Amino acid sequence: MNFNSVEEGIDYIISRFDKDELQALLECSQSELHFSLGIWIKNEIIYNQDCNLAELLINSEKQNNPLYKEEKFPTPHHHEELSHIVIEELIKKLDHD
Repeated sequence: MNFNSVEEGIDYIISRFDKDELQALLECSQSELHFSLGIWIKNEIIYNQDCNLAELLINSEKQNNPLYKEEKFPTPHHHEELSHIVIEELIKKLDHD
């Protein structure tokens, strides 16, 4: 799975769920998402050596997040941080669709 952008990766994740499952995700708390969707994201995406979404996320954060851009904090690379970013982007997209 090689994506051209983070958005394309998020769209792929969304495509893996049906409408009812997506609605249920929107109703979950952050901690519920971390222990359910977050584990799935880590297993299917972050740990997957054939997927470039983690690399795209790191590059995006380096370019767009002022905390990382100005090198005030180390670039996110831990699987927990990356899955959290994916969840945030996913929820943001679902809220706008």
